[in-house]
Amino acid sequence: MKKQLFIAAAVAMLVSCPCRARSSERQNRITTEICKLENDADRAVIAHDRGFLTALFADEYQHANFFGSVADKNAEVDFFASADFTLKSATIANCTVHVYQDVAVATGVNTWTEASYKGRSLSGSYRFTRVYVRRKGRWQIVASHASKIMPA
Repeated sequence: MKKQLFIAAAVAMLVSCPCRARSSERQNRITTEICKLENDADRAVIAHDRGFLTALFADEYQHANFFGSVADKNAEVDFFASADFTLKSATIANCTVHVYQDVAVATGVNTWTEASYKGRSLSGSYRFTRVYVRRKGRWQIVASHASKIMPA
């Protein structure tokens, strides 16, 4: 009988535990924060804001682009800060974030309008995955991948 009461009490505690609510609140807060960072990054790219991008990308950052190339932090910052790169506007859609302690994985679609590099058009929609790590109270991107969505 004592064993059954103990099990019933344990189940009741799990069901009524505020842990889920706190976890859900944390997930929602971090999702909002990461999706805002995605939009802030687009604004930084449009403005060629080297300082913002340097702080956003971790030192070990690696990006795999839709050409199959891999760029490190310095190459990525140089690319977006270059006068050879232009971007009129960018829109993030379907931003989804999964949180694992101090790691967050963001996915979504980023649509670039009037984008080019050295005269080559980069306009279009890109499906992206980014891995963020929380360090010293802020999120940094450690890895990312983008694939161009080809028209059907």
